[in-house]
Amino acid sequence: MFNLEFIGGVYYASWKVPKRLIPFYGKSRLRQTLKTDSYRQAVRLVIPIVDAWKRQGNASPSESEALQVMPRPSISVNSVISNVSLASIHTHIDPWIMSLGRQGLKPKTIKGMGQDVRKALDAGLALDKPSLMVYLNKAEEDGKGRVRIQGSIRSFWMFLKASDVIEVDWPVLPPVRRKFKGRQANIPYTAEELQRLLTKLKNGKDKEVYRACLIAAYTGCRINEVVSLKRQDICLNKDRQSLIVRESKTGAGVREVPLHPQIVSIFEGEWEFKDSSDALSKRFGRLTHSIRKQGQTFHSLRSSVVTFLEQAGVPENITAAIVGHKIQTMSYGLYSGGPSYEQKKAALLKIPI
Repeated sequence: MFNLEFIGGVYYASWKVPKRLIPFYGKSRLRQTLKTDSYRQAVRLVIPIVDAWKRQGNASPSESEALQVMPRPSISVNSVISNVSLASIHTHIDPWIMSLGRQGLKPKTIKGMGQDVRKALDAGLALDKPSLMVYLNKAEEDGKGRVRIQGSIRSFWMFLKASDVIEVDWPVLPPVRRKFKGRQANIPYTAEELQRLLTKLKNGKDKEVYRACLIAAYTGCRINEVVSLKRQDICLNKDRQSLIVRESKTGAGVREVPLHPQIVSIFEGEWEFKDSSDALSKRFGRLTHSIRKQGQTFHSLRSSVVTFLEQAGVPENITAAIVGHKIQTMSYGLYSGGPSYEQKKAALLKIPI
């Protein structure tokens, strides 16, 4: 909320004084402690305080003199009507995100939940069941994660309810039927299917999606690992050509992956990715929808690399080192320094595309 500040573990009412009133107040911002660390109580307390400041600023000269000698409002929680109509629900997103952080959620999870809620509100979502059902159904039709989006909106909704911002309870929704279970998700492509997919993208206009797919298909990198690559992560020496994954979701994911000859030329020109992994994934979905089987995704490129290497007889510890999986065995997983560059390079050359 714009008129709330959280300072030193306590909420303050805050109001940016208009320029014309700075000489009157003698400062550019007014603050008053609300003596609480509860966002719910702070929302109740801040409205009348800021309203009083604004009325004082808009009053006539004689009224201003009278108001100036009046003490600033010091209002107890119980004296404020809880059913407050706020100007915009958007102002409560940041406090909600702060509450998620106190719950111990991972920063990446919190960021995703915030994006889900902001997109929903920007799309005109009203906080009622009919509007919610329409939005969730459309998200599912567009190939988005309905379960994830519904969970994010529900968390924000419950936060607003607990803060007495809204009175509507979270509606009872029909159970979500998950489309894929177990190995039905991220189904690997066959060599023929993958070749057909890459050919379609190569002949299309979106070369960034094509480059991302080509890199993933010959390295097994996740989409976020691909788009986070920088020029300094690429080695193009004559005797060593590889990429370094520095940003990954696990410690084992930080690794060096030899470059297959089919993708070396990509890194010789301008290739750094400008869009996020989420944007690239959506464009990939739209561009390849007509030639993919149900359950095949961008992440299926990673599944394909693992499948190709297994079918070529590559030892599992070498495959794990290439795609960034943790090795569970005692000898290789705990004591070994990992396969050599040459071993990984020889394995990747067995990819049949």
